[in-house]
Amino acid sequence: MKKDSFTVAGAVCSPEGETKVCFSSDLVARTKAYVKAKWTNIEMVELPREMTKLEALKYLDDLKLPGDAGYVVAYKLAEKMKEAKKHQLKVRSIAELKEVAAKVSEPVS
Repeated sequence: MKKDSFTVAGAVCSPEGETKVCFSSDLVARTKAYVKAKWTNIEMVELPREMTKLEALKYLDDLKLPGDAGYVVAYKLAEKMKEAKKHQLKVRSIAELKEVAAKVSEPVS
């Protein structure tokens, strides 16, 4: 299993009433931990394959989880998509690169 991949994902509600998205590699252990800590509305699902957080969020969004869980998943997905877009490389043509290089090498007056 890859370092940043998960086999279980879902949403849970903390004792304070805050709904959060969670990821894990062990459904039983994670569920037991949430129950012991008095978390409620545990909506955990086994993923069809190992997935990154972004892939898992897309999968959960497709499942249309009910109530707050669905809203939190949609919000977190939008957040992760924005973050992923920020880290994408912009592919430029050779002509664009030459134009930028020409601007950089122009003498400053």
